[in-house]
Amino acid sequence: MRRLPEQAFDPITSGRAQRAFEIRREPETLRDRQGRHPLGQNLRPARRLIEAGVRMVCVNAWLGYPPGDRFVFTQGWDMRGTVNQGSIFGRDQYGLRFALPRFDQAVSALLENLDQRGLLETTPAVVVGEFGRTPKIVHNPFRGRDHWPSCYTALLAGGGIRGGYVHGSSDAVGTYPAGSPVTPEDFGATLFHALGVPIETRFGVDGFIGPVSTGRPVLELFR
Repeated sequence: MRRLPEQAFDPITSGRAQRAFEIRREPETLRDRQGRHPLGQNLRPARRLIEAGVRMVCVNAWLGYPPGDRFVFTQGWDMRGTVNQGSIFGRDQYGLRFALPRFDQAVSALLENLDQRGLLETTPAVVVGEFGRTPKIVHNPFRGRDHWPSCYTALLAGGGIRGGYVHGSSDAVGTYPAGSPVTPEDFGATLFHALGVPIETRFGVDGFIGPVSTGRPVLELFR
């Protein structure tokens, strides 16, 4: 019990994690490569935290908003296509033509940088949300697309993940999985596998607390 809190506090009290947020130490060329927007700039201290010994880092995938667009809130990827948001494929803060190029720039730069520093093989990188969008237009309360947990995707890289591999598929309109579906339990088990944690590991040592996952890791993802 004493060792684990000490291990958690060590990166903070030693100053290593604090230095990770000194982003001015990063070359300007790298800052440009990552993207001068919130996601690009937040992924840089995320990588530096990993280098400092932090075991897990979570980054909000907010991309900011286009010049001249009115600031609303820091919510990303809420593309519904409702009357107050405009087209899902538009160039405003709720449009994929605005979001996708910035996402591609930031995430590809992170993976490239991790690889150059020899960290990609030991650092699983995961991009995932908690649901997709309804395959058909609904009215709730505005005409557009709503939450849809029955079918959505995730991006994984590093940590022994096979590059360029696509697992599973949806039906023609993205309503339900059509092949090799992955449940949330399986997804969690896959992440534990990538981290080197056996899924039968117990949260506690009393023999009564459940395992870390009841799913099955998707081993096809790994080399």
